[in-house]
Formats: sequence, structure tokens, C-alpha cells
Amino acid sequence: MSLKPQSRVQLRFPHDWRRVVGLGALWVLAGCERQLPTNRYDVLSGTVQALQAEMGQLTVRTGAPRPEFGSSPNVQCLLSGDAEVYINDKFSAIDAIAVGDTAELIGYHDPGRAERFLVCLVHIARSEPLPPAPGLSLPTTESAASVVPRER
Repeated sequence: MSLKPQSRVQLRFPHDWRRVVGLGALWVLAGCERQLPTNRYDVLSGTVQALQAEMGQLTVRTGAPRPEFGSSPNVQCLLSGDAEVYINDKFSAIDAIAVGDTAELIGYHDPGRAERFLVCLVHIARSEPLPPAPGLSLPTTESAASVVPRER
């Protein structure tokens, strides 16, 4: 078959082409289910207002209300089972957290309850008194040349 200018080309489709297209569309739509958004980690800073260590729950008061947690500046937090707590850069247990501590929490919003924050990491910096100065002897005013060696 040779093509000449101004000649017509006729394409023939099988009579069941609609079925093929329909099955292809169905296959594409079946594979495109709604994906849940991945949990986005966020940082939350505030002061610990309440603690239930045995249940892994904290209430943290942020500086101002955050819209994602409702109108209250108090945020309910739940520590995950593998959450890490650091106080002054030392790994600590959850019961070492004290009410009034300023905490920085890393976690994500609970998809089931929008007002709750699921915590993976807690960092608390407490001000501690300086350690005592080491006991050093004061230098003497005598020069080394004026010291007379002892006789044996």
C-alpha cells in the first residue's frame, strides 16, 4: 500500500474497542484510591501544665492559641510508646518531667482527634546552678631563686 497526497487513510478498530477502553479506565480508577496524607511533623513549644506519667499524657500551654488545636492555648499531648525525653541533653524517663518545665515537643497532629498532639521527642532545658569552683592553691609571691634547698 502506498500513500499518495490527498489520499484517505482508514483505520479499523475492532468492534469491541469500547470494552477495551472501559476496562482500561476501570483499571486506572481502581488503582487510584484516595491516599491519606502522611503525618507531618511539627514543633510545639510551651510550658508543662499537667502530667500523667503512667498514661504518657501531657498538657502544654503554648504562648497563644493555635488554630489547629482549637481556641485554647492548652494542648493535650500523648507520648508515643517509643517517645524520647531529654532533660538538659540527658536521656530521661517521662516521670522526670515537672509541671512548670519549658518544653519543646516534636510530633504530629492526631488524625483521629485534631486537638491532640502525638509526641515523639521531648526536649527540656532546665537552668541548674553552676558547679562549685575547684579547690586551687593560690600562687605564692616568693620567687624560685629565693627558695633555699634543704640540706641532707
